[in-house]
Amino acid sequence: HPHPTQLPATRAQHARSAPSSPSAHPSNHHLAITYPFSSSADRSMALLARRSRRAATKAAAPVAVELSIPAHFRCPISLDLMRDPVTAPTGITYDRESIEAWLDTGRAAVCPVTHAPLRRDDLVPNHAIRRVIQDWCVANRSRGVERIPTP
Repeated sequence: HPHPTQLPATRAQHARSAPSSPSAHPSNHHLAITYPFSSSADRSMALLARRSRRAATKAAAPVAVELSIPAHFRCPISLDLMRDPVTAPTGITYDRESIEAWLDTGRAAVCPVTHAPLRRDDLVPNHAIRRVIQDWCVANRSRGVERIPTP
């Protein structure tokens, strides 16, 4: 007969459990389920440990995939999504606010990427990339992306 702390397994429990040793193979007639807790404090600690493992498993499960902004939509200075893209004569596109702040800081008036001379008057609005960024924002609206306004 089984030990008082061991109970024979039902067929359903038997089918769900994976064999951990040759003696626990499904072909055995009884699967012993042991209760190693000697006190209610031990049972409480085991319950807390199970809850902790469940919480860790839920936290590790990917809930939502973070939306990444395409690199060519990011300003090379701020690394944020460009709202008012402008292109320098060097061919590099920046967000207007970031490049103007760069030029206003008193540094030498140079392109931050190429170090070529750069003046504020040299910046040209990049309407094509702005439209593409706006289209991307609209396409990702359901993921919380707001459309950038037209300047």
